[in-house]
Amino acid sequence: MDLQRSRPPAPFDHQPPRPDFTLSSDDLVILDDSGVIGLAGTMGGLATEIDDATTAIALEAAHFDSGSIARMARRHRLSSEASRRFERGVVVAVVDRQV
Repeated sequence: MDLQRSRPPAPFDHQPPRPDFTLSSDDLVILDDSGVIGLAGTMGGLATEIDDATTAIALEAAHFDSGSIARMARRHRLSSEASRRFERGVVVAVVDRQV
């Protein structure tokens, strides 16, 4: 996995699908070999959802700038538990202990 600023027009399949959803070069995205799999600190994509066929998972620990996450969540009208946590700030010292 990798983390970088989006390079539009990068496709991102998410739920629920919205035809007006377009990634911005200001978006911080998580990628794998297949492309964009998530919006950093905001939401994952359809390809990485856990379902009945899931046989393996990966745990991640992260720290993102709260202002960047807040702007991205507002830009896309995507408020999630993750974005709300990052918007309030994450105590970096406890991230390692949480995982």
